[in-house]
This record gives sequence, C-alpha cells and structure tokens, in this order.
Amino acid sequence: MSKDGKIRKEEIEEEISVGDLVRLIDDDEISVGVGLVLEVKDDNRDAIEGALEMRPDFFLEEIPEYLLYNPVYLVLWHGAAITPTGTPVWMFRTELEIIKKNKT
Repeated sequence: MSKDGKIRKEEIEEEISVGDLVRLIDDDEISVGVGLVLEVKDDNRDAIEGALEMRPDFFLEEIPEYLLYNPVYLVLWHGAAITPTGTPVWMFRTELEIIKKNKT
C-alpha cells in the first residue's frame, strides 16, 4: 500500500472487471454464493459524499481509511445463503476474489 493509503496495482492479484464472477474472499467453499460484477467505480468519493448528504449519521469511521477512495464494485449475488432481493451491493476489492474472468 502506498503512503497515501491507496492500494497499488501490484498488490492486487487480478483487476476485477464488469462481467467477472466473484466470491467472498473467505468463502472457499462458495457456500454464501456467486456474484456477478455489474459496475466498477474507480473512485468511490461520490458514493461516500452522497451517503453523507442523505445520512449525516453515516459511520465513515467503520470503514478503514485506505478503502475510502479506491475502486468499488457493484455485485449482484446469487446463492442459497443470499436473500433473493435482486438488489446489487457495492463491495470493496478486499472483500472479493475472482472465480472466473469475463473474456470479452
């Protein structure tokens, strides 16, 4: 990690892209489910500022500072342990591992 807290590209095994299939990093047996990456935002500053405007009580201190201005991934999850709401979830790179890269 660099001095400014950003994750360096060489620290990431593979870059996550739209269309990749992912799993939670600690879910080796894929018991939680499989996710499809729908969108990638290189800088989540807008999302953070928007959340603070809508919810001033948003707890930024619960998110490690080095994650705040790094890429985030919109993931649609499917699996037995996932509530089937059909609502994608924004996730950090540190939470995800690639199962299969999108070849397109």
